[in-house]
Amino acid sequence: MQKKIYVSIITIILILVSAEAWAGDVHPTLEKKLQKLTPGDKLAVIVELKEQVEHESILSVMSGRTRRQKARAIVYALRDVADQRQGPLRKYLKKQSERGAAERVIPFWIFNGIAVTATESLIRDLASRSDVREVRLDSIIPLPSPLPAGDNQPSFMYEWNVELIGAPEVWDLNQDYNGMGTVIASFDTGVDLTHPDLYSRYRGDHEISWFDPYDEHAVPYDFHGHGTHTTGTAVGGNSGGSCIGVAPGASWIAAKGWDDEGMGQVSAFHQIFEWFLAPGGSPDYAPDVVNSSWSFAESGCETEFLPDVQALRAAGIFPVFASGNSGPWSGSVRSPGAYPVSFAVGATDYFDSIASFSSRGPSPCDGSIKPEMSAPGVGILSSCPWGYATLSGTSMAAPHITGAVAVLRSINPALTVDQLESILISAAKDLGNPGPDNNYGAGRLDLLLSAQIALQGPDFPVIKVQATDSVATEDGPTSGAFTISRTGNTDDELEIRYSITGTATAGTDYDP
Repeated sequence: MQKKIYVSIITIILILVSAEAWAGDVHPTLEKKLQKLTPGDKLAVIVELKEQVEHESILSVMSGRTRRQKARAIVYALRDVADQRQGPLRKYLKKQSERGAAERVIPFWIFNGIAVTATESLIRDLASRSDVREVRLDSIIPLPSPLPAGDNQPSFMYEWNVELIGAPEVWDLNQDYNGMGTVIASFDTGVDLTHPDLYSRYRGDHEISWFDPYDEHAVPYDFHGHGTHTTGTAVGGNSGGSCIGVAPGASWIAAKGWDDEGMGQVSAFHQIFEWFLAPGGSPDYAPDVVNSSWSFAESGCETEFLPDVQALRAAGIFPVFASGNSGPWSGSVRSPGAYPVSFAVGATDYFDSIASFSSRGPSPCDGSIKPEMSAPGVGILSSCPWGYATLSGTSMAAPHITGAVAVLRSINPALTVDQLESILISAAKDLGNPGPDNNYGAGRLDLLLSAQIALQGPDFPVIKVQATDSVATEDGPTSGAFTISRTGNTDDELEIRYSITGTATAGTDYDP
C-alpha cells in the first residue's frame, strides 16, 4: 500500500515540474571565469536542470501522514525525478569523460542537477541544452571564522549561556526533557569524536552518522575545532566541570564541510545536504535538526542552496543557520540564513544586548525580518579538540537554537518545523524595539517558556511587556511608553500589574 502511495505522488510531481523548451544560461560569475580560462583547462561547475520537484505538491497529498512518512515521500520523489530526467545528460557526460573533456561527474537528487569539471567548450554546450536551466561555478565556501573572546573559566554547574536561556529549569521539569531520543546534525568542520563531552553522545555506526565528501577521514574528525565547539553547545555535557550543552540528552551526527586544507566546495555541500536527508541512503536515519554555523562571504541573496534547505524543511528537518558576522549594517544577513525557509540566528551577549558583529536584516532575498531570533553568542565556552575554548560569533549562537529544537522534540516528537518555529518565536524574550525587528529578530531564546508552550499547546497564554524607551532624560518633561503583547488564548479578560523602578527620587527628581 505504501509503495502505491509513493508511485501516485511521483506521478503528480512529474506533472507539476517545469518543462520549458528553451536553452539554459551561463551564470555571469562563471562567464567571467570562462573568458579568462586557458584553452584546454577545466572548471568545476554545477549544472541545474529545468525540471525540479515542487516540495509543497508532495506534502499536499500527504495530509495525516507522520513526519517519517513525509520524509520518505520527499526523498523517493526527489530520487525518482533525478533518475528519470538526468539519463540523457549522464550518458552525454560519460562520453565526454571518455574523450577527456569532463571529469568528476557527481549527480544530485536533492535538486535535479549534476556537478562536473569540464572544458569551456563543453560548459557552453551544456548551457545550450534544452533540458538545462543554468550552469554556474562550483564555488568555494569560506571557512567559518569565529571571534576569540579571551579566557573563561567553567561556571559552578552551568555555563552562563545555558542558564540564561532556562535550559536547566526545563531539565528539572522532566529528566527526559533534555533532547532524549532526538538527533542533531552538525554541518561544520567536523567533530572531535574523542572529546569527553561528545564521545558518549555520538549516535554510532559511521555509515549513518558521519559523512566526509572528501574521503579523508572514515570516522568523525575535526581539523579546525569550529564544529566541535558548536556541537558542544548543542549537546555537550559537564565533563569539564560545568554543563556546556543545551540538549545533553540528544545524540549527534556530523558531516565535514571543508577538507583538511580548509577548502569547501559548493558541490560537496550539496552532497552533505543530500546525505542529511538520507544518511546511509535511508531517510529513516535523518536528524531532527541541522546546525549550519556558516554562510556565504558575499552579501545579497545567494540562492545556490535554496532547494536543499527547502527539501530539509519539507522532510521535517529544522534548518538552523548562523546569520553571519557582518554586522552591524542593515541588510548584512548572509545566505543561506537569508532564505525565507531558513531559521537565522543572531548573537547576544551576557547583558542581552545584540553583538555589534551580528548580521542584521532585512533579508536580501524577500525583505523579511532577519534573523528569526537571537541567542547567546558572545564569550561562549564550549568543547574543542584540545579541551575547551571561549569564542564569539553567530556560529556560537546558532547551536543554542539547535539544542532547543532537540529539547522541544523530546517533549513532543510530533512537532512540525512550522510549529517549532512558532513556539520559539512566541516565547522569545523581546529585546530592542517592541515586536520582531532586524537586530534581534523576535528576541532572545527562552527555552523554559518554549517548553511550557510545547507542553500546554498553542493556546498557552504568553504575555510580554516591552518598554519603548526605558531611560528618561532631565531635559524637560519626558514621557515613557511600553507595549503589551499577548498570544495564545486571548478570549479571557487579562489584568496586568506592573511597577516602575529606577534610581530617581520621587518628588525630587520627578513628579509622580
